[in-house]
Amino acid sequence: MKRALAMALLLSLALAVSSSAFNGKRKGIILGVGFGAAPYIHWSAQVQGVKFYEDRLGWGINALAGYGLDDRNILAGELNLVAYQSSIFDIGLEQGFGGLSWYHYFGPQGKSFFSVAGLGWYRFVPAFGTIYINISFDHQAIQPPFPSGTPTGTGYLLGGGYEFARHVQAAIYLAWGKPSSEYGQAYSNAQVNLVLTTVAF
Repeated sequence: MKRALAMALLLSLALAVSSSAFNGKRKGIILGVGFGAAPYIHWSAQVQGVKFYEDRLGWGINALAGYGLDDRNILAGELNLVAYQSSIFDIGLEQGFGGLSWYHYFGPQGKSFFSVAGLGWYRFVPAFGTIYINISFDHQAIQPPFPSGTPTGTGYLLGGGYEFARHVQAAIYLAWGKPSSEYGQAYSNAQVNLVLTTVAF
């Protein structure tokens, strides 16, 4: 019974959203998802005075859900993430921003430059919750700081781009933060994301 009630509620919400929210204007509910490349991904940390770091290439994704205040301004919850293969750890890693973003469009819908700024959290984790690790370092050496315990800290997002069609935009994002693990290990992370995003409004 509870499951049927939940399904009915979700269906009614979906119908309400599809009939009234997506009216072709930026004012109202906004949903977007994008994929692209991450030409610069960085993490670094110090262990007993020894600095470990990586600068890598990877894949980028962004997702946003929010509300258009008018035709020029959107407030949204946003994820701006990158995934890549570590050369220090034999494992895939993910890092990125999650938080509140403000988009400002400078022109009419479909042909407009825009800027974005965000504040939230920044996380650094093994990809897909993987816990396997194979470190190719000498056993006696200082071990590089594996990001266990989901290091999290304050995150920042800046970017800009161009909306070249009514529901399609391309953007470059810079996100950075200084997450730390529950074990006290601090990291410094940054990323550049080049993303093509489809946006429903």
